[in-house]
Amino acid sequence: MKKAWLLIVCATVGFAYSASARLGETVALVEMRYGKPVWEHTASHDGSTRTHQKMGEPSIVMKDYENSGFKIKVEYNNGISVKETYYRSTELDSAEIEALLQANSNGKKWTLEATGRWKREDGAIASLGKSSNHHHLTVMVAPKGF
Repeated sequence: MKKAWLLIVCATVGFAYSASARLGETVALVEMRYGKPVWEHTASHDGSTRTHQKMGEPSIVMKDYENSGFKIKVEYNNGISVKETYYRSTELDSAEIEALLQANSNGKKWTLEATGRWKREDGAIASLGKSSNHHHLTVMVAPKGF
């Protein structure tokens, strides 16, 4: 029984690590990982992109992907991933969270700041969230002004 549980945990962590895009990757690299997006939108300074307004950017491109039970929303600034949210209807376990943080570490250390909130050495942040129909982990580069 312990061996079966260990195999399940290893497979889950392996999926989370290999399936996650990474902050700082180009659209082409993300799409090699996930395939073509299922939805795409360009947003401007209309109030819907508060994070990117603080970064001083006039617009961003948002794309949604679906991969192995996750919906992944990626926000691009000048063709580079600056924010990624991994959604699922069931709660992410600690091994999956750790694997997603590691995949988005860019060789830097994440530090737990509070329950469900991490900060990377370079200022990038990650947080867990929950709505009525899904659980998610969001990772993003450090916006200007934070």
